Amino acid sequence: MYIRDDLYCNQLYVDSVYKDFVLLQLKFGANERLITGNFYRSPNSSLQSDEEFYSLINSICTTFTNEMFLWVILILLT
Repeated sequence: MYIRDDLYCNQLYVDSVYKDFVLLQLKFGANERLITGNFYRSPNSSLQSDEEFYSLINSICTTFTNEMFLWVILILLT
């Protein structure tokens, strides 16, 4: 993920068994913040992997309440 030099960026860590993601908090303006996440989900993922992915999204939403989110979810088609 590319972030412009003039934006303050901080990587966020969430305890999860699902590992194919990057979560960043961007700070801009006086008190403006945006959490953005890039996630990869294989088109051949198992039900267990899907449940881990959904659990991760739920954990992020409950941990970072009152935040703006931008999600990028990449699913490659074979």
